[in-house]
Amino acid sequence: MCPLSVNKQAFLNNPFPYYSDDKSKLLSIGEIARAVEHLNRKHGIQIYVQNNLPCGPQDSKKSSILRLQGEIAWIRSSHQSNEAIGYVFTADNLEKSIQDHVECLIFWEGRIYKPVHWPRVFDSRRVDFSLNEDVTHTVMKLITPFFCPQGDIKSCGAICLKYLKELLKHSAEQLKKWTFIFSCSYPGRSDRNPLYFFVPSPQCLRYSQSTEFNTLLAAMVANDKTANVNTKKGVVQLTPLVALLKPKGRKGLQEIEKFRVFREAWMQEYNKAESKRSLMNHPQDGQNLSLDYALYRFHVIPEATAIR
Repeated sequence: MCPLSVNKQAFLNNPFPYYSDDKSKLLSIGEIARAVEHLNRKHGIQIYVQNNLPCGPQDSKKSSILRLQGEIAWIRSSHQSNEAIGYVFTADNLEKSIQDHVECLIFWEGRIYKPVHWPRVFDSRRVDFSLNEDVTHTVMKLITPFFCPQGDIKSCGAICLKYLKELLKHSAEQLKKWTFIFSCSYPGRSDRNPLYFFVPSPQCLRYSQSTEFNTLLAAMVANDKTANVNTKKGVVQLTPLVALLKPKGRKGLQEIEKFRVFREAWMQEYNKAESKRSLMNHPQDGQNLSLDYALYRFHVIPEATAIR
């Protein structure tokens, strides 16, 4: 396994003040915009930031929901459906230099993907309520509302940028090869009106601050039967993903077989990603600092310097 870079090792040796729950370390709108511009240029991808689209700002007299819907409509009408396009939602408040919460979406093949799911404490509902159609959620929404890859209050912008970069770079290879889309029933929805979900790529999980979150997600993918997983918050009973596919006829059986093939390759890639992620564990308490390091880089590296 490749050793850590000099910069990563230096950060691991002295991560303060980024290794703290300091809300002042939230990425500002300007920092998000600069990071997006650089990621677009470096990786040849396309990410837009709310209120900073070529179509210009939406009418400020409209509600935030209508403005968000207007930008989404512009993105979908301005790009081919086979293009994978990223979008960063910044709470629709340009007067504030620092945002309370940031979210992201991906548009691809006629679907809207929501790569990261947050508990309600982050007010994740703002984006959900602004979409007048169903969203393909990450499977993490099914795990439990109490587990999230983000473990602090400052890194929502950083995790959005990292997920978008991983899923969109190299012609969206990870989105196309290392995610699995499926539908299943969900509380409050009928079987005729299911929600769509997808398993994120293993490389995205390198940036989870919560090891328990990764363990739960991997168990959901790997198991064939219901599993009880011990966590700091108690025992979590997980329904395996294969049980959620609910095969109906030949097509359903083909979907399960497709998933089993995907699962074997995904678990191998996940184990590699976890080994690489473990290199960024804090030497004293074992807390993973991959996302803290990403946040640090987005803050301090000049615009003209590569963001890795």
